Amino acid sequence: MANQTHIDIQYRGHRIHPAMEGSIRQSLVAVAAKFDLLRKINAVVDLTNVKRAKVTIVAQIGDDETQEFQATNPKATKAFDAAIAKLETWMRAQRVESAGSRSKRLADTKRRQAILGVCVCILFCIFVFRQVLNRPTTLDLVPTAGQVLRNGVPVPRAGVTIIPIGDNGQFNGMGFTDEEGRFVIRTRGQVGAMPGEYRAIINKYLMPDGSEFIPDADQSPLDVGANESIPYQFSDMLDSELTLRITAPEAMDLVVALDD
Repeated sequence: MANQTHIDIQYRGHRIHPAMEGSIRQSLVAVAAKFDLLRKINAVVDLTNVKRAKVTIVAQIGDDETQEFQATNPKATKAFDAAIAKLETWMRAQRVESAGSRSKRLADTKRRQAILGVCVCILFCIFVFRQVLNRPTTLDLVPTAGQVLRNGVPVPRAGVTIIPIGDNGQFNGMGFTDEEGRFVIRTRGQVGAMPGEYRAIINKYLMPDGSEFIPDADQSPLDVGANESIPYQFSDMLDSELTLRITAPEAMDLVVALDD
């Protein structure tokens, strides 16, 4: 880690699955890599109350300035995601961008893309983990498919992630495009998406030689030096400009246009 951020995680109450512990640590590592100002992160995941998890994150920047972020939710994953979102919002407010050289801006962009790759892998792991442990018998899903076009040309073998805007009981959905850029959204292992408004993120990573990065559970794009090929305004997990509205009861056939 470039800025040598110290990360400490404590768990109170009953234990959670080891895979979830790994995802939590990776999320904190990704945040630390994104914000150079961070010097220390202390996280406490309190599961003493079996009906409501509580997550507390204390972040330190500089020598002595600290800030605390808390979130609670019946699900530990949602409580942790909410606390992380508060931390990132605060860190973006603290970071003052100087009028640096173009090379520094390019370096920042590459680092952000690398961190995004890690975040996508973490999101995928959490998504699979939730499917395995929390798969419900039925969900009120709308069959959702579509096609990704960049400047009118299909984008093959790209990841499509939809994240709910607001907290309306929806779940994240994921899909991957085929050779013609078409995809099918799945939510918790079932075909379709819950009705509501979503932010859409499109990711397609390329190796330095121009070949495609093949997703692998054992390595992220950062591990192999792959770079995001989709423009930032469509591929950033927090700031993507793409939004989708899923409505019932009709099946959805979407066109996701990336016009840059």
